[in-house]
Amino acid sequence: MLKIGIMLSALAFMAMAGAATASDFKDKTITLYVAASPGGGYAVYARSIARHWGRSIPGNPDVIVRHMQGAEGLVAANYLANRSKKDGSEILASYQEAVTTTPLTSSQGVLYDPTKFTFIGSAAPTVNVCVVHKRAGISSLQEVMKRPVKLGASHHRSLGYSSAYLMNNMFDTKFEIFHGYPSNTEITLAMERGEIDGACSWPLDTMRALKPEWLSGDGGIVNIIVQIGLKSDPALSGKVPLMGDFAKSQEDKDLIGLVTTPLAVGRPYIAPPDVPADITRMLRASFLATMKDDAFLKEIEKQGVEVDPMSGEDLEALVKRLFAVPKETVARMLDITTKSDRVKLTDVTPK
Repeated sequence: MLKIGIMLSALAFMAMAGAATASDFKDKTITLYVAASPGGGYAVYARSIARHWGRSIPGNPDVIVRHMQGAEGLVAANYLANRSKKDGSEILASYQEAVTTTPLTSSQGVLYDPTKFTFIGSAAPTVNVCVVHKRAGISSLQEVMKRPVKLGASHHRSLGYSSAYLMNNMFDTKFEIFHGYPSNTEITLAMERGEIDGACSWPLDTMRALKPEWLSGDGGIVNIIVQIGLKSDPALSGKVPLMGDFAKSQEDKDLIGLVTTPLAVGRPYIAPPDVPADITRMLRASFLATMKDDAFLKEIEKQGVEVDPMSGEDLEALVKRLFAVPKETVARMLDITTKSDRVKLTDVTPK
């Protein structure tokens, strides 16, 4: 009995020590890095989350937002993996591609293993849409199979770039890609100036929040011609087709599903590798609690974006499944999203 009592006391002490470590955030600050520009959807979510997350963390620390842009999220992900503190005080609102398709298809500039990150959760999945300015006279994807449309994109890692390659290769569309814009902000300005006709790089929730006039009923200035995602946005269901609806075989459907996996990851929040287990549990639980917080939800509603959270455990499992995909499947995805004699490519990178 004495031995059992000692063992129970030891276990209780270990549990208390773990809890103390996880709650050691009093009078501390958590830095939430955002891999994207201040004017986009990632920033909209991150700023709102930062204002409310600290209330669900033991010790109620301040959560401050800092932007760490570069190479579609690789700069921030490399920092998180190799230089950041592993005590839960540094977290990243990551580009979805940076923890999914980018390191899966290229090792250039990738100094981390995505499966090793500590996955905290995702605020919401995303559905990207291809939009074309109404002055171009294009209202459906079928029309792009007959005449060219100029699309703006950042670079070859971006979904706006790869989805255009995929559709030209699979569906015989005639998208022309003007790439090298630093972000969606510059793509938007280029479209409004008439330099390009449209873009496939916009998450629908971001567009609703930042450019509501684009979608204001019959008075809107763009046409949504196709959705890019694993499932339809409820407001567009039955009205605008998914890219996968145009697939001609199950193999093509599966490949489109692989390409659109980053959208299921949505708005991921991650911590460095090797964060202690008790802190990981605390961060995951506090993140989900914030996603249900009334004050947070009221603020998000005013921002015009939606919350549909994914747990850290589910996010981790999704990323690990992605990196278990056979190499030959990844090779075909890379070919169909980056190589084609059917794509006219124009570099608009600022000199």
